[in-house]
Amino acid sequence: NDNGSYSQLQEYYLSLPGRKDPVIVVPLNTERTIGVITFVKEEEDEEVDNYKEERGFCASSVHGKTVEEQQQQCRRRHYVHTLNTPSGFQRKLEAIGIQEADYSPC
Repeated sequence: NDNGSYSQLQEYYLSLPGRKDPVIVVPLNTERTIGVITFVKEEEDEEVDNYKEERGFCASSVHGKTVEEQQQQCRRRHYVHTLNTPSGFQRKLEAIGIQEADYSPC
């Protein structure tokens, strides 16, 4: 439409060198000057460890899943979202090492 907004949003899932946690970038306008930045925090906690022990997960191949698939399943994901103004969006992206080319269509 003609006001610069997207009719369909695109999500860019980025794993950056030197960063443990992936980042999701969702530009909210066609100029890519505002958007949402989401930090995906993966962690295991005591509750998950107890559940794994009780169920036998993450120790060997169970129910056709590889150990790696089970370990992924046993991690908790927390999402930290930031909605940004034009100056904040660019500043935060630059601070975490993301360039516009990283979240632009090919």
